[in-house]
Amino acid sequence: PDVSQVNITVTENEDSINIYFLVFSKDLPRDDGSGKKDYIKIAYRTNKKFDTVEKADTNLFAFFPTKVQTGLSFICQGPFDLTTNREGLLENNSRNKEIWGILRSLYSESLDFLKQKKLIDLEFLNIMPIDSFISDDNQIYESFGNTLTEKLKQDALTPTTLGFGRANEVMISKDIGLSEIFGAKDIRILFGRNKWVKKDIAKQRYNKLRQYLNNNVGVISVTTRELTNNLSKNFQLNQSHS
Repeated sequence: PDVSQVNITVTENEDSINIYFLVFSKDLPRDDGSGKKDYIKIAYRTNKKFDTVEKADTNLFAFFPTKVQTGLSFICQGPFDLTTNREGLLENNSRNKEIWGILRSLYSESLDFLKQKKLIDLEFLNIMPIDSFISDDNQIYESFGNTLTEKLKQDALTPTTLGFGRANEVMISKDIGLSEIFGAKDIRILFGRNKWVKKDIAKQRYNKLRQYLNNNVGVISVTTRELTNNLSKNFQLNQSHS
């Protein structure tokens, strides 16, 4: 996709503020035979240095804001076919379905770029579509959540103490400090995993992220007691074979 840094100046009550976005875009040929193109975009709000992604609650854009609530923390823009009042999307519309598919693909590709630029961390994942309660009520949010889930399963995108890892490589310590006692070699022997998710995952602010990684992505969580019990069983097994 094409990637650009965008700075927008917004004026309210004679006060001006700058808002920054990292924008990913793909073109889509129009289906009217004109040969012209429209653009499909995903925009992440960032800080001034474009090195931290921030939450940006917004409705869906179809050149202008609609009343369609995505629930997402980033902006989605596409040349959707709208209802006559231009506030909602036409249902069962093949063009709209195609645009949604491209948007989800663009979202997946954007994650690769954000990882390369070191913008994916626990805080980033924490504002992604991981909330099961929102997913139950919002199909748009749910569909992007499914895209994220598959991406985390297939690619090394989960932040760990040793870079990034795939879902089947990493595990979560529910107790802060556990990862400092037992290293990669230890958990490889005990659990078949070789990377700890970054230790801050144990903090309360990441409760939903932990649940999502456990329930949706298949990441194992372990407490100190569970790990020592497993260690004891492994030791007894080795003793019986010696």
